[in-house]
Amino acid sequence: DEKVRANAAEALGKMKSKAQGAVPVLIEALNDSDEKVRANAAEALGNMELKTQAVIPALIEALGQNRLLDYSVYSALEKIGKESPLVVSDMISAFSSKNENVRANLARVLGNIKAEPQITIPALFELLKDKNNDVRDSATIALTNFGLESIPPLINAFKYQDETDREKAAWALNQISEFNDGKPWGDIPILLEAFKDKNWRIRESAAIALKFHGKKVVPALIEALKDPDYKVRASAISALMNMGSLEQEQLSDLIQALKDPNYEVRTNAVL
Repeated sequence: DEKVRANAAEALGKMKSKAQGAVPVLIEALNDSDEKVRANAAEALGNMELKTQAVIPALIEALGQNRLLDYSVYSALEKIGKESPLVVSDMISAFSSKNENVRANLARVLGNIKAEPQITIPALFELLKDKNNDVRDSATIALTNFGLESIPPLINAFKYQDETDREKAAWALNQISEFNDGKPWGDIPILLEAFKDKNWRIRESAAIALKFHGKKVVPALIEALKDPDYKVRASAISALMNMGSLEQEQLSDLIQALKDPNYEVRTNAVL
C-alpha cells in the first residue's frame, strides 16, 4: 500500500541518523511508483545527517520527474551538502543535465551550501554562459553568496559578447561590493575597458570596483564624471571620495559635480 510506504519513509526521516541503516531501502524507494513515497524517501535521506557521497547519484537521478519530488531532492542535497562538502563535485557534474530546471536549481543549492569554492565558483561561472536565462540568473545569485571569492570570474565576464551576461555579472558585483574589506579586487584593464560599455550598469559596476584600487585609477574616475548616466557619475564620485586627498585639478572636477543636475550625484559630492 502506497500510503503505508509513504508513512514508513516519513517515519525513517524523523529518526534521522538513527535510521541510517535504512539508506539502501530509501534509495530504492526513490523509484517507487507513487510520487509521495519518492518525495518522502528523498526528504528522509536529507534528514539523516549523512556524511557520504553514496546517495547523491541516486538523488540526482531522481530529478526531473515532478515538482514535489524535485523539491524534496533539492532540500536533501542542500542538507547533505552542508554536512559533507565532498558531495559538491557530484552536483557540479549534474550541470550537464539537459533539463534547465535541474541546472538552475542545482546552482541555487550550491550557492546556499557555499562549500568548496575552488571548484564551485568556476563551475558557476561557466553557467553564466548557459543558453537558458533562468540558469544564468541562478548562477549569478549563487556567485553573490560566495562574496569576495567570486569577484575575479565576475569581472572577467565583462569581456563576454552578450550584453545580458555582462549585466548579470555587473549586478552580482554590485551586490558583493558591500562586503569588500578595502582590498583591491578585479583586473584594472578590464575595469577601465568596461567604462566604454554601452550599458550603463556595466560602467557603474566598473566605477564601484575601481574605488578599491587607489589613486592610480583617479583619472579614469574623473573622466567618468562626464558619463551621460547619473548612476555612473554618482558611483564615480563615491569612488573618488574613497581615495582621500586629490590633486587640485582633480578636486576642482569633483567640486563641479556639486552643480550636477541630478540630486544623487550632488549628494554624493557633498558626502
